[in-house]
Amino acid sequence: SPPSIPSELPPHSRSPSPSTSRPSKRLKTDPSDPTIYFPSEYSAGMAFGRRLSRFERRRKMQERAGKMPWAPFADLDEAQLACWAIRSEMAHSDLDALLRLPITQSRTRPSFRNKGQFFKLVDELPHGPEFARRTVTVVGDLQDSDGKFLEEELEIWGRNPVDCIQEILQNPSHKGHDRYAPRKVYTDSTQTVREYGEMDTSDWWWETQFKIPKEGTVVPVILASDETKLTQFSGDKTALPIYITVGTIVKSVRRKPSSHATMLLGYLPTSKLKMYSESLRTSKGRDLFHFCMKRLLEPLVDAGKNGVMMQCPDGNDRWAFPILAAYIADHPEQCKVACTKANRCPKCKAAADALGNYPVDMPPIRTQQEALTILRGHCEGRAEALRPFEDEGWKDVYPPFWADLPHTNIFTCITPDLLHQVHKGVFKDHLLEWCSAIIGKDELDLRFHVMSSHPSLRHFAGGISGVSQWTAAVAKQAEKQFLGAIAGAISGPLLLATRALMDVILLAQYPTHTDKTLADLGDALAKFHQHKDAYVEAGGRMLPHFDIPKLHALLHYIMSIQQLGGLDGFSSESPERLHIDFAKKAYSASNKRDYTVQMTKWLARQEAVVMLESYLAWASPELTEEESEADDPEDSLSIMSDPDSMDIDAEDDDLALPPSHYLAKVPPFPKVPVPVLSQHFGAKAFCACLERFLAENVPPALIRRAPRISDCFAVYK
Repeated sequence: SPPSIPSELPPHSRSPSPSTSRPSKRLKTDPSDPTIYFPSEYSAGMAFGRRLSRFERRRKMQERAGKMPWAPFADLDEAQLACWAIRSEMAHSDLDALLRLPITQSRTRPSFRNKGQFFKLVDELPHGPEFARRTVTVVGDLQDSDGKFLEEELEIWGRNPVDCIQEILQNPSHKGHDRYAPRKVYTDSTQTVREYGEMDTSDWWWETQFKIPKEGTVVPVILASDETKLTQFSGDKTALPIYITVGTIVKSVRRKPSSHATMLLGYLPTSKLKMYSESLRTSKGRDLFHFCMKRLLEPLVDAGKNGVMMQCPDGNDRWAFPILAAYIADHPEQCKVACTKANRCPKCKAAADALGNYPVDMPPIRTQQEALTILRGHCEGRAEALRPFEDEGWKDVYPPFWADLPHTNIFTCITPDLLHQVHKGVFKDHLLEWCSAIIGKDELDLRFHVMSSHPSLRHFAGGISGVSQWTAAVAKQAEKQFLGAIAGAISGPLLLATRALMDVILLAQYPTHTDKTLADLGDALAKFHQHKDAYVEAGGRMLPHFDIPKLHALLHYIMSIQQLGGLDGFSSESPERLHIDFAKKAYSASNKRDYTVQMTKWLARQEAVVMLESYLAWASPELTEEESEADDPEDSLSIMSDPDSMDIDAEDDDLALPPSHYLAKVPPFPKVPVPVLSQHFGAKAFCACLERFLAENVPPALIRRAPRISDCFAVYK
């Protein structure tokens, strides 16, 4: 049975909300509805009544205490000053100097007179879940001069994942962008062509809903991890942030940093493990990762089994079952999560020398129970586990962090990564390199250089080989122009294979798929494999095989889309963008010593002012409306949240410049009659087109007369 609702809150009705009762009515009375809803007898996504939102609870507490909405600050202006000071990322010394200026103390006159008083007030504000520090002592196999084994104490900084999920779910700004029950969407009333977009339209949610009790709500948990450098230019400091979000929020909102639908779950240690001999450091680093992740995600085990009563954006309480559904990572990280070798597929059992094959039947997908049996057996030295351990490409890790997570198959959780697999992998590292070797680097650069300009396209003035930093934005622009650039340079099987692979790349990026587009994706992939040997025959690829893990991963795209929805909701572009705020900026704000605790404090203060601004906009809309219209923080972040506008490197500024046009001083054909223009230069209806152009672009007073067929015009090459 569902857990009871906290006693300090008013009693709630156990009856479903109107939103959960509507599907059964539509299913019975509207036969033309192309959507199949989850069987009504399960009461999927059932609401157990509404209670006050966190903003309403906060305002009520302030009213009881006789405080204004901007408390603990003296007034609204002071609260806005505090938000600006935190958002501006001003150094503490500069902030202290600003507050001590005579003009600040005599005119602005804030209630805080120095940085100590200021941060004391900021720290009183509500913020996200607290970070907890845990220590792990790692003992190596190397010894010091006294014969003692070297050891190192490492730190895990993390939040309770259940608290993070509740924080995301109860955000009122996500109302209207949330989903609570699975459904099957079809393109028309015949229900023959299925549609896959958001996670609630996928097979995983539908299948998982049957595994939890009736009246429960599946909350698909999405994790992401990616090690990153903390400094832009020099230094070897790194961090391994773990991010968490939920599939109940639509993917367009999840992708926006300004929506705060993705939270930092924690920082894992990134030690070089010098207490171990060099041959053991990689394997021990993998063990450390799984040990830390297991401790970090431990609260999800009980919550996924028994459920937790959580408040949702619509204000209703639901019996939530947070279950790991997707894990976003690049290929090396995927293999570390799945405990597989780097030259193997983390999702299926394909052999290392068969990754380039296009099989009639897909290789069997790895399963969690079978994997645990093999890993446990190998750890215990059982003879029957040795053969499958080697044949299937496992790494010696036991227990992996996902061993106890309920209703989870980590191998189907691993999602395709459009950034590293498609844009930087298949296109940039392979297809572009093969074609460049065949056509010639200089020739391909010239072809990109002379491409016609278009407002929606970036012009590669210096060619394609000179791009120093390949980002998703650069790759997408190059992909749009690639087939046009190579037109006429290759033909036959080469052109068929290239066009087919480009079709795969573009189809994979669709936000919504149907059975038909998935069939097109499969056909294009099959056509590529049919003609791929042409790259080897033409000298584009030196190796005689195509056993490339990122290329093999394309075989799993159709299954992943059917299981989890459109791939644009799982690209590592989003966590890489979050590194800027949650890692690089946080580290920059520290004194570079014991920086992790300072980073968590910096992040808590950032969250506090974001929550304060949202709360003030809700509690005092008439006071904040003018300011929000003048300088909306959401708008200022919206540009950064657009994947196509991110990570434009300063060295690639020439990519954004318009193409240069050179015009001869003297035309080679100075006086060409209109009939000759039409007959020899292909300028059909020249006079009519010129007249229309002048009418649309030149003021009437400047047009002396209409062009005539007897006129002559200069023609340039």
